[in-house]
Amino acid sequence: MNPSNSKKIADKKTKIPDLFEKGQGLKILIGFSACFILSLIMVWNSFFARLPVKKGQISNRNIVAEYDFGYVNGQKTDALKRDAKNLVPPVCVENNSVLNKSLQKVLNFFRIFNEISQEKENSFEEKTSRLKGRDVFPLSEEDIGALFRKDNPASLGENLSKAITDIYNVGVISMSDRLKIEKINDSGKIRIKSGKDFVDTDIVLVYVSETLVTHLGEIVKKYFSDEKRIKDAVVKILAGSITPNLSYNKLLTLEEREKAVAVVQPAAVEMDKGSLLVRKGEIVTKHHIEMLKSYYGRGKARDFLKGRYIKIIGSILITVILIFASAMYLKHFQPEIFKSNKILFMIEILLVTAVFFYKMIVYFGLSVFLLPVAVVSITLAMLVNSRIALFTTMVMSLLMAIIAEYNMSIAITGIVGGMVAIHVSAGVRYRSRLIRAGFFTGIAYFLSIFAVESLSGGAPQEIFISVAMGFVSGLASPFIVMGILPFLETGFNLTTDIHLLEMADLNHPLLKKMMLEAPGTYHHSLVVGNLSEAAADAIGAKSLIGKVGSYFHDIGKIVKAEYFSENEDESTSRHDKLIPSMSHLIITNHVKDGFEMAVKYKLNKTICDIIQQHHGTGLVYFFYKRAQDESSIKEDVKEESFRYPGPKPQTREAAIVLLADAIEAASRTLEKPTPARIRNFVDEIVDEKMIDGQLNECPLTMQEIGKIKEAFIMVLNGMFHTRVKYPKNEGRDKKSSNGEN
Repeated sequence: MNPSNSKKIADKKTKIPDLFEKGQGLKILIGFSACFILSLIMVWNSFFARLPVKKGQISNRNIVAEYDFGYVNGQKTDALKRDAKNLVPPVCVENNSVLNKSLQKVLNFFRIFNEISQEKENSFEEKTSRLKGRDVFPLSEEDIGALFRKDNPASLGENLSKAITDIYNVGVISMSDRLKIEKINDSGKIRIKSGKDFVDTDIVLVYVSETLVTHLGEIVKKYFSDEKRIKDAVVKILAGSITPNLSYNKLLTLEEREKAVAVVQPAAVEMDKGSLLVRKGEIVTKHHIEMLKSYYGRGKARDFLKGRYIKIIGSILITVILIFASAMYLKHFQPEIFKSNKILFMIEILLVTAVFFYKMIVYFGLSVFLLPVAVVSITLAMLVNSRIALFTTMVMSLLMAIIAEYNMSIAITGIVGGMVAIHVSAGVRYRSRLIRAGFFTGIAYFLSIFAVESLSGGAPQEIFISVAMGFVSGLASPFIVMGILPFLETGFNLTTDIHLLEMADLNHPLLKKMMLEAPGTYHHSLVVGNLSEAAADAIGAKSLIGKVGSYFHDIGKIVKAEYFSENEDESTSRHDKLIPSMSHLIITNHVKDGFEMAVKYKLNKTICDIIQQHHGTGLVYFFYKRAQDESSIKEDVKEESFRYPGPKPQTREAAIVLLADAIEAASRTLEKPTPARIRNFVDEIVDEKMIDGQLNECPLTMQEIGKIKEAFIMVLNGMFHTRVKYPKNEGRDKKSSNGEN
């Protein structure tokens, strides 16, 4: 398989195409899309007059009227309507036919009474018996006898008719209706509907049919001055003739009350500019919501275009300025990051996602201190570097402060919490340390929120809720980070120290395979790993990348392990039977084979790059020299034919592995490795690689190369240190020769 096929394999593994690493046009597109999407998130709800608070929520700021406006006080209006409704007494309908029936009953009784009283052939007892037999009223024989003995009995009917008419004019109601009225109304009034007219009266003046008999004695005195027996008879006649003429009407009562409520005018309240509508820390009530709806509705009709659009333009300008400033910072202070469209795109995704989620938090009225800042801070610190993470944290915190109605407490809290998160999580190699970073971030949120809220005069309850939300968001950050890291690592081909440390496990299938099938190469890789780690630490490079890259850099030798000197039997070499060009092909193919194996085992792209670049375009000098020696015309042997296909190292870590690999392999030939010889040896190997141009494409400086040399010398001195020669134990040897144990 040729190198182009290897490249195809790599492209299949790569989720973000190499297109992201090329072109200024794409870089401009990333910046423009970041400005557009962030601006849209910042201002999209500004086109709607949405209330900044919700009912039942604790207001996180003072809301002051910026202009005069009026609103309807719903509570007062409801109270007025309630009073108007209660002022309407229950309605009772008068039935005029009841009076006529009662009068007719009395008239019929006295007609019969007159007929019987004029019967001369019957005795008094017979007349009494006949009248009682009619059973019109519950009269006793004594009552009837008293009526027959009255001098002018005709006057009884006239007076009874007057009494009945007066009683019905006052009104008679049943006890059941009286109880219903008292249950729904305590005003003591009723409204009587007579025909089309309504008359309000006190209910105590209306007679109750069941208790009417207790009032008849007083009524009878008004019209009758006869003896007691006559009055008793009259009372019984009245009691038997009176029935309720008033009945409670529920439907009419509701209609009258609705009419009264309908004419109530809303309770209008005028508010002046500068009036405090909602106080910070106050629980938002229904009354506040009504007031704010009128205020923002008024603003939409009057001042919305002037004030709201100015804020929209300001928010967009700030967003564009922050993105432009970020681009300038990256270009001048982080040029390597600025060159990588892939990393820029990842930063954009993280920034946009965090700002969007925070916008939703504010939009749905959740605590403004549920900040997702630390998630982005920790992620970038682990995947890119601390400086990028810090700058992004500051930009993100300012954007979130604008979303939270220009609340600078959010900016302060976000920046402080993000700085702590970056400091604790940078270089984290274990997941337990990541959780520790979340705890310290939560503490930072807790303290900063408590400080800014106390200075702003927040209520104790509000401060408690805010610091609790901040601590929870900080504590939850590492768990969110652990959830998204695998996707970012795979999608953008980036590595974290946690992932590298997992790869450094010597139980990895490839390393175990190399240990069994190419033990010499395995030992060589471990030593190269030590050299690379020390050198990377010396210049501040990523030592874990160097170490893990060293472990895997020669995995391609597993395919033909017996053709490499560290795995060969010292007495023979398989290359003795091969021509130099074939030997060169076998040797150089271990790079291609290693890359293919790395792709097959889904190693990270950073490690795959080190495998490809760890020899650069170096010359396989041994077989090149041998080819010259065997050729009759040395000029026919082209140096290019005996070089590795490359590419040259593109990163500091890949360059360190290249140097460490060359030094470890050559160190096996050192005789009497004194410190001076080791120093000269290291200088010679590194200078040779520099002269050959193998370090031309990596960002190593001469100062860093000097530090790398010193690190190599230190490790090699440790490897080749001398030991004291211990004297031979002659006594033990003597015992052994005598067979003693």
